[in-house]
Amino acid sequence: MNTVVANLLDNAIEASEKCEKDQRNISFKIKDVKQFIVIECCNTCKEKTAGKKHIFQTTKYNKEEHGYGMGNIKEAVEKYGGQTEFSCESGVFSAKIMMENTG
Repeated sequence: MNTVVANLLDNAIEASEKCEKDQRNISFKIKDVKQFIVIECCNTCKEKTAGKKHIFQTTKYNKEEHGYGMGNIKEAVEKYGGQTEFSCESGVFSAKIMMENTG
């Protein structure tokens, strides 16, 4: 879960910093719903991050050394039988994650 939370927050902060100061916004929630942990992260973003087939791509200059965060999130969540949902519309990136609560 540390990989998921760290990557979500790092990406949200970085994307929001590229927006005008008065338009920066990050919302982060973790909820315990029955036997699941639900994580929701929304943040403002300036750049379109989705490429072909809605695969999110890094906007960093050196693409060979960056852009692994979203893949790491998806891999970590799927490893524990969870699901991810990412979207980017109208200047807002949204991540919704549901994983079984093993604690």
